[in-house]
Amino acid sequence: MVQQARRTGVPAQARPSVLRHAQHVSLQLLAEPIPAGQGEAAVLLMFDLSADGGGGAVAVADAERDEQVHRLREDLAAMEREGEAALAELRVAHEEAMSLNEELRSSNEEPQTYKEELQSMNEELVSVNAQIEEKIDELERALGDVRNLMDATQVPTLFLDRDLRIRRCTEPTRRLFHLFDADVGRALRDIAGRVDAPTLLADVAAVRDGQQPTESEVADADGRRYLRRLAPYRLRDDRVDGVVITYLDITTLLRAAADARRLAAVLDSSNDAVLVYEFEGRIRSWNRGACAIYGYDEDAAKQLSIEALEPKAERGAALAIAAQARQSASVGPRRACRLTREGRALDVPVSVSVLKDEAGQPIAVLSTERDLSETLRLEPEVRFRAMADLVPALLRIDDACGRAEYMNEAWLVLTGLQSSAPLLGTGWHSFVHPDDLPVLVEREQRSRVGQCRLECDLRLRDHDDEYRWTRTTEAARFDAQGSLRGYVSLTVDIQDRKLAEQALAQEAARKDELLAMLGHELRNPLAPIGDAVALIEGGGQRDPKLR
Repeated sequence: MVQQARRTGVPAQARPSVLRHAQHVSLQLLAEPIPAGQGEAAVLLMFDLSADGGGGAVAVADAERDEQVHRLREDLAAMEREGEAALAELRVAHEEAMSLNEELRSSNEEPQTYKEELQSMNEELVSVNAQIEEKIDELERALGDVRNLMDATQVPTLFLDRDLRIRRCTEPTRRLFHLFDADVGRALRDIAGRVDAPTLLADVAAVRDGQQPTESEVADADGRRYLRRLAPYRLRDDRVDGVVITYLDITTLLRAAADARRLAAVLDSSNDAVLVYEFEGRIRSWNRGACAIYGYDEDAAKQLSIEALEPKAERGAALAIAAQARQSASVGPRRACRLTREGRALDVPVSVSVLKDEAGQPIAVLSTERDLSETLRLEPEVRFRAMADLVPALLRIDDACGRAEYMNEAWLVLTGLQSSAPLLGTGWHSFVHPDDLPVLVEREQRSRVGQCRLECDLRLRDHDDEYRWTRTTEAARFDAQGSLRGYVSLTVDIQDRKLAEQALAQEAARKDELLAMLGHELRNPLAPIGDAVALIEGGGQRDPKLR
């Protein structure tokens, strides 16, 4: 019934029977809908206990009911007024709530915007974080690569900060400077290394302030040589924040370079021709001996083929020897004919060996060639010098101007020199006694003007700084055309003979002194005797007693 009155908006009534005081009483029930504005309708329920429907009682009941209904309606009107006031207040509150809701909605839109911006920023931060993580991974890999590279190269490297304190070092540096992990942060001046570098601090400070790298060669206590490089430690903005010191061990390199220089010097200074050419014949290397023998300088020779040095009749022989050496690694010595730049033919002995690369593959031919013409020309002179050194006398050969150009071995034995160079020219005059030198020079000039033999006794100083008497015999020498070539001087030691002559002279002097003394001593007693004899002989003719 209540739902029917609320749904239809029309009052509904019913007469149910109820139990009251153990009696069934008829009850009239009235449901009257009450309008409630826009909300759901309310229902007023009224109960009437006059079930019997009698006249007076019914009238009284109707009056009471009417009064009650009137009162209820007044209450209902009051409630409606209160409801309307409350509804107006609710409407105002609703409007305020709607306004507040709008404001909240507007305020909610700003956080939404902020939220979207934060989400976008968060996405960017996530992307940046991923990039940073990627960069960190790359940086770690790069640091690992650098660390492994530095450890693998075994190059002592020392990193210093702006105050020249140790920032980091490689493992080989620990051995070079006796460093430990606790030494990180210590000043460089407090570290004693095995490398002799008294100016290290000054050099490091100069590089830090001047910002220019420097290199110098230093040595450690074991004699190993290092190339020390000082370079500024630069940041990304090109500011200098310290110094990097590296020590590159160049001991083996210096030894190899020295060996290479010695080998190059030996090859270049060799009187033999040393040339390198390819198996196709192109010349790649040419030493000074080859320049002297064949007349081509190195640049001109490198433009030639080995066949350009061969006569037409023997052209191709050098390439054939190179091909044979390629199979057997070396060939020779063999006779070969070569042409000089002037077209002069030379007979030379050739020794050939193969040069190989690091893989052991043949790449070129090394040929050593010797000009025997000069040897044949000098052979008589060599034999002469060998025989002259065996002569037990001082042999000297002068040029046409009288300057010594050859001294034999006996001169070195006498003077104690290791070489005859100080004796050449007029150097040997310093060994002549100062009293004898003017006489020697005057007689040499006289004999050379008159082209006559010179014989002179003079004293020479030996290796004990004592002077010995010698006899020098000098004669002029001429060539096949009769032109003066110079002079040959032979000096023999006559010290013993001079001493004997001086002893004989002293004995003769003493003999003369003795005879003079005897003559003087005998002359004094013989004078009276002679006078007596003369007296006797003169007076005996007159006095017979004296006969």
